[in-house]
Amino acid sequence: MLACLALLLASLWLARRLSQNPPYRRLAFALAAVAVGGLFLHGVAIVATQVLGLGTVAIFAVLAIHRLAQDLLDLSPLQGALVTAIFLPFTLSAIPLMALAKGALGSLGLAPFPILLLGMAAVTQLRNLPLAGEFLLAGAGLAAAVVFRGLDRPLCAAVPTGTHFLYIMLAGAVLLRLVAVTSRHALAAQG
Repeated sequence: MLACLALLLASLWLARRLSQNPPYRRLAFALAAVAVGGLFLHGVAIVATQVLGLGTVAIFAVLAIHRLAQDLLDLSPLQGALVTAIFLPFTLSAIPLMALAKGALGSLGLAPFPILLLGMAAVTQLRNLPLAGEFLLAGAGLAAAVVFRGLDRPLCAAVPTGTHFLYIMLAGAVLLRLVAVTSRHALAAQG
């Protein structure tokens, strides 16, 4: 829960810093909503909080994909929505893996997100944008976070604190940095 609280505070701090960039400020607030969903999910483990936790992650993902598609690929809002719509079935088809698989394999439902970031690294590299390295780092960081999440349950017997907090902190740090960096890039591109 402390990791979720840290993510909430960092997201709100970033939202305040992004006051001059409303689309990215909304992303920071969406990330804060993910933290609130995580606080409820880890505080009161019932079906409603699981829906809240996963729902806030899904909303953040949709908003982030749409914003990045518009800013990095120079797409119109409608074209950005189409790119987002293409990614959604890929993500939604992976989520049942989390319910079906146990232990480390249960985190495979999160695999679309690092894959998307690595794909964005390739696209930005092909377009000679300076963010290619950031997306590569973000994809690798999020992949490592998913591994920490997957190892949590199997390692809980040996490591009492588990590794779930590492998942939350690393994923949060990666996404906070990505929002901050892409926001600066978008502002610089506007001139």
